Amino acid sequence: MTQRIETQAAGPIELPETTNFCEFPDAQTLAIALAAKVGKVLSAAIQANGSATLAVSGGSTPLAFFEALSQTPLPWENVRVILVDERFVPATDEASNTRLVKRSLMKNLARLATLVEVAVDVHDVETAAAETNRRYATLHWPLDCCVLGMGNDGHTASLFPGSPQLASACRGSEDVYCCMAEPTAAPYVRITLTLPRIRAATALILHIAGQSKLDTLRVALADLKQPEAMPVRYVLNRPLTIFWNP
Repeated sequence: MTQRIETQAAGPIELPETTNFCEFPDAQTLAIALAAKVGKVLSAAIQANGSATLAVSGGSTPLAFFEALSQTPLPWENVRVILVDERFVPATDEASNTRLVKRSLMKNLARLATLVEVAVDVHDVETAAAETNRRYATLHWPLDCCVLGMGNDGHTASLFPGSPQLASACRGSEDVYCCMAEPTAAPYVRITLTLPRIRAATALILHIAGQSKLDTLRVALADLKQPEAMPVRYVLNRPLTIFWNP
């Protein structure tokens, strides 16, 4: 079943009934609303379980959100932050999501949170995936909140169309939290959360901005029966909140 919604800037959009589409006039307004949403989810998880786990994505889109979230009053000492995906580069590299998150999120009030880092300090990506799995095994699962991004090719996390590891990353297994991923049309080999771990998140959010990302979303929504062609489709058929601004 689908629903047809009317948006001010985006016009009509056909969405699965399990999807909530939130439109904002600009990135700053979205960032404040998204930070409030994530803060509420984390607070509820801490109250229920004593701790909360948040998975975040890299790139330029979430920067304003990270700034707003870093100033959100929470018992941050009970929050564990992990990356949805990471490039296999040193944590000091400009392409590193770890570097980005440390600079943009792990500050202000959020400096008290713990960032559980991807093991990029080892000699090869297979070892990095194995060590990161060991680190993630100590966390409380399922994720309390997972904030995804999306590329113009329809990838999310580092689940890329055509990747040799796409099928195994989407299949996953009970004791695997992340795996290596080799994009076919993007630089750097990656470590990514597996699809089952992403889909199981208590609160799953897709954060996108701009007309090109909205156009990509429309294409993805038009044919959910072929998810491997645009892996973001794997999360469009489960409860999901989409945050978008022009």
